[in-house]
Amino acid sequence: MLGFTLSPEQLAEKERAHTFAEKIMRPVARKYDETGEWAVDVYKAAWDQGYLQALVPEDCGGPGASQVDEAIVCEELAWGCAGLYTSIMANGLAMTPVLVAGSPEQKKKWLGMLAEEPKFAAFSLSEPNAGSDAGGMSCRAEKKGDKYIINGTKC
Repeated sequence: MLGFTLSPEQLAEKERAHTFAEKIMRPVARKYDETGEWAVDVYKAAWDQGYLQALVPEDCGGPGASQVDEAIVCEELAWGCAGLYTSIMANGLAMTPVLVAGSPEQKKKWLGMLAEEPKFAAFSLSEPNAGSDAGGMSCRAEKKGDKYIINGTKC
């Protein structure tokens, strides 16, 4: 039978994330929404808590959170401010292709960087004719000798 009860550790993490959202994010959310400034203080604090690098595996220097643990944190941070949450948790989107298909060397290099200091990762998804439909992408990188040639356009 599938269970949906959180473990004591997950409940503690949920409370920690809720407190972060309440004390760090909510008090400044309106300011950042109105000014459009980059919330350096919030993102630094999120990195200090392990949120920016949550999915980085332990063998790459990260906390090695599970997808379920990440979802628990995401829910609480989104409650604090959807805009700030989106930037904090976006590293998970960029990490996923490396986690799924990266070699051990690529994982150590690229994911390890996210565990060393506050950094943001990204990937190019949107295209003029596909929007953000990953299945509709046509842009490709083709290896020619020791270089890659990009044969398309990203937005």
